Amino acid sequence: MSEAEMKAMSEGVQKQIPVGRFGDVSEVAKTVVFFASDEAAYIVGSELVIDGGMSNL
Repeated sequence: MSEAEMKAMSEGVQKQIPVGRFGDVSEVAKTVVFFASDEAAYIVGSELVIDGGMSNL
């Protein structure tokens, strides 16, 4: 796959994501840090979908 084809495919996928962009590693990391922190002590189970809203379509 050429670089131009990869760019076009990436742009096409991003247009389908409700927030309009791919997620950043730091966004996921901040969530992981929260779940590992004392602030999340009362959370005993959760499924967190990190997909920019794709699962809501």
